[in-house]
Amino acid sequence: MVDTLQELLNLQKKLAFDCNYGVRTPAELGVAIAAEGLEMWENEGKEGKGKWWKKSVDSLRQAQKEEAIDILHFWLQLCLELKIDSDEIVQLYKEKMKKNISRQREGY
Repeated sequence: MVDTLQELLNLQKKLAFDCNYGVRTPAELGVAIAAEGLEMWENEGKEGKGKWWKKSVDSLRQAQKEEAIDILHFWLQLCLELKIDSDEIVQLYKEKMKKNISRQREGY
């Protein structure tokens, strides 16, 4: 069985090496993720034309998909910087999911 998440982490690691990214702090990567999220939000109000200097995209949905992949790119890099592999990501996600469900049931 292919571990798709680990495959993405490996691809991101290769990209970071090939492009000589260097070490990024979790805070820097968090800001990058937030910035991409803001771009998605900006696109919502501008029908996919959030960057006036950039060639416009065909649709809002396409713009949102591009921003989602940008977020994924920085998130994968964050996981690499934190030395989290796919198994630990899944484990931590499941633990947090339980906590979130409990919070919602308790009126968080």
